[in-house]
Formats: sequence, C-alpha cells, structure tokens
Amino acid sequence: MHNQQSVLRVMRLITLLKTTPKTINHLSHIIETTHRSVYRYIDLIKELGFDVQKNELNRYFIIGDNVVTNLYFTPEEAYFLNQLIL
Repeated sequence: MHNQQSVLRVMRLITLLKTTPKTINHLSHIIETTHRSVYRYIDLIKELGFDVQKNELNRYFIIGDNVVTNLYFTPEEAYFLNQLIL
C-alpha cells in the first residue's frame, strides 16, 4: 500500500505543478505528506524528465507540456504500474 500511495502522490504532484505555482507548504498540505517528502518527490519528477522550476516567490511549477519522449517501460514495469493503479 505504501508504494501505491507514493505513486499516486507523485502523479498528483505532477498535475498540481502543471497548474499555478505553489509553495512546498501548500503542496505538502494538498497531498498530505511532509515537506521533506515533497522535496524528494520533486527530485524524482525532475529525474523523470520534467522541467520543475521555482519562481522568485519560492513557488514550484512545471514548465510546458513536458511530453517525455524517451520514457519506456518494460512489460514487467507496465504490469506493475497497472496493478498499482488498479
């Protein structure tokens, strides 16, 4: 269950960051986790190829549509992700 929650939080965080810029405090409140976890999730999102930026008000956001073209899942990974989502 813990892995499923993490995946869902990362996916929700990506969605939130694609809208208006938000503070770490606001993001942690929305996805119901700690500030530290939000920072870790943001690092993971960056590693996945998204352009996460911080503005002058320390609010985070994702630039552009960020279609990741080099993203590939093996059949096993795709099955695992499918099971987590279900």
